[in-house]
Amino acid sequence: MTKSESSGPGDAGHDYDVVISGSGLAGSAAAILLARRGVRVALLERRSDPEAYKVLCTHSITANAHPVLDELGLVPDLEKAGAVRNDARWYTRWGWIEPNAAHPGPELPHGYNVRRSTLDPLIRARAADTPGVELLTGHRVTGLVQEAGRTVGVRAATSRGEREIRARLVIGADGKDSAVAKFAGIPAEQYENARFGYLAHFRDLPLRGGIGQTWFLEPDMAYAFPNDDGVTVLAVLPDKKRLPAFRADPEGSFLDFVRALPEAPPVDSAERVTKFIGTVDYPLHSRRPTAPGIALIGDAALTGDPLWGVGCGWALQSAKWLA
Repeated sequence: MTKSESSGPGDAGHDYDVVISGSGLAGSAAAILLARRGVRVALLERRSDPEAYKVLCTHSITANAHPVLDELGLVPDLEKAGAVRNDARWYTRWGWIEPNAAHPGPELPHGYNVRRSTLDPLIRARAADTPGVELLTGHRVTGLVQEAGRTVGVRAATSRGEREIRARLVIGADGKDSAVAKFAGIPAEQYENARFGYLAHFRDLPLRGGIGQTWFLEPDMAYAFPNDDGVTVLAVLPDKKRLPAFRADPEGSFLDFVRALPEAPPVDSAERVTKFIGTVDYPLHSRRPTAPGIALIGDAALTGDPLWGVGCGWALQSAKWLA
């Protein structure tokens, strides 16, 4: 059930077993799995639009998360939405590594390429429809409620002022800059990322074999992943020594980088359907995932190098492990 930001302190149902900050992949998956186990969940989303989604992402789910997608009941919905099974070719210093032929035995688990604009609303709607889950949009966590050295709830800002929501457990599923972790004083071990990244979405960008292409150029990297609705996500992750040129001309540098790739996709004949987006400083970190009354999942607990594209799968798996 969804409640908008107009929900106020006088509304019923203030006490929950669990309150989750963040209704992305990790938060929504945890809400669904916990509610199915009889847990009463408040799922908080700082944005007011239930269709909101994460923009900066590889837009790919690795195969290790397939069992979680299956348990959530999302596989048929993903197939219907046009998600693409993520077979890929890999370019290395030794040449191209081609995917193996189909396995003759039972079908193996597989991952999907799917845009977050499709995936996030899909899993959030599934969470909102799960008995025992209340999706509270327009709720931004501004602090924690603590008693006797233990966290027992959160304070959240809404359009009608601040409210207090108490629960037996607070789950931070609110990304690498987790407010829950910050307010709980859980430090992060930081690791420098020697690369930066830019990506854009293109239509009518043919790829050899019709499957994903990944280039490991040591130290530079790039990938092109076909996604739902005939859109391909094209990303470059160069070494930071290239950053001055990209800062001076992001679009020109991006296109020049792609044109120079081995067996480069014909980017000049494709239609770009989004702007170029990116990040020039994406440090990696890990946090202790628990504190009294608190658990962290997804990027709030661990942020890996985006070149491996494991963030979506990690979000889903860590939600499953917690449940």
